[in-house]
Amino acid sequence: MIDRLTRGEAVAVELVANLAPWLAPLPTAWLVADRTMVHLGWPLWVAMVAGVTLELLGVGILATWLMLFGYNRERRKTDPRAAEWPALLLVGLYFFTAEALTVVLDVWPLAAVIAPALFPVLSVASFGLLALRADHRRRLDAIAAQKVDARAERERKRAEKAQAQIAAAEAAAQATEPPPFRTAMEKVRWLHETQPELSRTQLAAKVECAPSTVTRALAGRDGDGETLYFG
Repeated sequence: MIDRLTRGEAVAVELVANLAPWLAPLPTAWLVADRTMVHLGWPLWVAMVAGVTLELLGVGILATWLMLFGYNRERRKTDPRAAEWPALLLVGLYFFTAEALTVVLDVWPLAAVIAPALFPVLSVASFGLLALRADHRRRLDAIAAQKVDARAERERKRAEKAQAQIAAAEAAAQATEPPPFRTAMEKVRWLHETQPELSRTQLAAKVECAPSTVTRALAGRDGDGETLYFG
């Protein structure tokens, strides 16, 4: 029972932790909408669009900066570094705009004259955010392509090494495989060349011939009476 409650609590905390970040911008969005209606005289629907847009842009900017920050921390030495400073600049611009539209307008009402100039800047910031994310996608695609190429190159080298090993094994097998012998003396000579440690008695036993045949073979005197070998 306790374990079930613990698991339920963990699920609830996970749900809250994932839901709260999406609810947190809503009060700020309402504050921006309210201040633009009061100080700039905007209609409700335009003010709501401004507030929601600013907070959605803030979420995107912060998420992008954290993504680039995490990438730079975990990237390999051979991977290109992501430029974090443009994302940090956008983060600062977001905080400045949010504070200006929620606090500064109340403290200094004359700021309402220049406050509308912040929204074209936010438009530029939104396109900058899109550019940052597109650039990072291209960076990740390039890294993935490099990994695929490197994997293919490793597999090619492994295949070449395996083929070379197979060829070397076949060559070694052919080198140690005895050729066809026409006579017993030919086999004696071949065994003597490949296994020089064998004595003449051992050679005669392996070839199953008389010791005199071994003597003649090693002396190089084939003679007319060379013994034929059919084994």
